[in-house]
Amino acid sequence: MAHKVFMAILVFLFALLQMSIFPIINIFDITPNLLLGLACSFGIMHGRNHGIAIGACCGLIVDIYFGFAIGYYAILYMLVGYLSGFLNKIFFPDNIRLPLVLFGTMDVLYNVIIYLTFFFLRGDVGFGKYFISVIIPEAVYTVIIMLILFPIILTIDTRLTKRANRSARKFV
Repeated sequence: MAHKVFMAILVFLFALLQMSIFPIINIFDITPNLLLGLACSFGIMHGRNHGIAIGACCGLIVDIYFGFAIGYYAILYMLVGYLSGFLNKIFFPDNIRLPLVLFGTMDVLYNVIIYLTFFFLRGDVGFGKYFISVIIPEAVYTVIIMLILFPIILTIDTRLTKRANRSARKFV
């Protein structure tokens, strides 16, 4: 139960940060994608199912706030959470490199899909400019911010997991 409350609070907090605080402190009109980082975090920490669930919640929030139709971003964020969940088996909490590479890779993948569906299909073929001016800066900014936030998420999640395991052993 505490895990679900923790996840709901994190989704709300990250959505609040992404949609109200970080647009004010943007760098060259680029803001980090915190909700994508959150879907990646839970995917890599808990597996594909948690990644899909958190991705769906984050995607629906983005759909409601930014989207033109409900479901587009939800599917993208669910895909990110699902793909991140594949790395759950090789994730070790003391190794921060894997999550950071994952955050950057998933941000690039997410933005390439956005480019293909929003710009390329309309005939805008300036991918090189978009890649250099939007995709790479956003991926770097997301990785830098998640470098700060991921250890905090991981610490709280580890403590909640240990507490849940202790209380579960009492009932056995």
